[in-house]
Amino acid sequence: MMNENKKKKSAVFFAIAMNTILFVGKLIGGILGHSSALISDSLDSLTDFVGDIVILGGIWFAGKPPDKKHPYGHYKAESLVTAIVGIMIVSSAILMLYRSIFSLYTGNFSTPKQWTGLVAFGSIIGCLITYFYLHRASKKYFSSALEAGAVHKFADALTSVAALIGIFLSSFMKIRWGDPVASAIVALWVSRTGIKIISRGGHELLDGAPDDDFEYAVEQTIISIPAVEKIHSLQMRTAGGKVFAHIDISVPSELSIADAHIISHRVRDVLITKFPRLANVIIHTEPCENESEIENEIITRVRQILTNYDKIKEFHGVDALVSENGFIIIADIVVDPEMKVKNAHRIADEIREKIIEIENIADAIIHIDYTRD
Repeated sequence: MMNENKKKKSAVFFAIAMNTILFVGKLIGGILGHSSALISDSLDSLTDFVGDIVILGGIWFAGKPPDKKHPYGHYKAESLVTAIVGIMIVSSAILMLYRSIFSLYTGNFSTPKQWTGLVAFGSIIGCLITYFYLHRASKKYFSSALEAGAVHKFADALTSVAALIGIFLSSFMKIRWGDPVASAIVALWVSRTGIKIISRGGHELLDGAPDDDFEYAVEQTIISIPAVEKIHSLQMRTAGGKVFAHIDISVPSELSIADAHIISHRVRDVLITKFPRLANVIIHTEPCENESEIENEIITRVRQILTNYDKIKEFHGVDALVSENGFIIIADIVVDPEMKVKNAHRIADEIREKIIEIENIADAIIHIDYTRD
């Protein structure tokens, strides 16, 4: 874990170094080449630099081992940082859009020197190199913070694309309004990307589940392990790109407690080995019982309740339906045709209350009928 955290921090240090070079290069190129687009772009690189510092802090804190006050670890620090970086991306996009609209409104266009296009192109290459480096690291170490940093670099690359288009249109095509229009279009796309990053960070902060494909793969792996009869429940939550799982499985009821514990440890070891994204797995075992036997036992007990209930004349059609929360009992009771409706419904409610007290019953539906001469 500590080695992994060091590698994640190394990736961020690489991004910080690259951002420093890009910031200085674009600022000097913008000033000497009279390019407002490059100067604005350099400020975006400065924002990236600040974002990288935030990510570095989040990764450092998330890598701390669990303690008394944080028994589940500090993984959500990365989730928080992810949301913060998303907010920074959206803020940068709003500022970029404001500058574009203001420039179009005032007509304050600059004509940069042609060589500044090379600076913008170099910025695009640098941003893309950093993006792919961080993106690869985020997938390798399952880090949402690194992924947010990678998206931030891609947004910076798009900003440089807008600057390059603006320089080309202004210097070569003499279309002076091309720069702000290109910047406005890129700003809208960048803001959409930032909102997605905020959404991901919020999803993890609220203990959101991982994607369906990952959950399905975990389910299939558990079922394939010998002695696991079925999965009662599978609950997973994400934090900082990692996943925590709480799983209830059924094992043969004739197994000893020691054997059941061996199976639970086997399931945990297989999952942790196969899915490095899993940070922790808690396994709970339950005895597997035959559902048909349980159903027959339940119907017998329901019939006893109805037989001993002297306010009804007879009953018929007792069935048990299987649901996620247990069995649902459906029964028809026969009452005197002279009985008032409110009394008949009170009897049905009393019977229902008695039935749902039986273990493994989720609900009961009682139909009322009456005797005919």
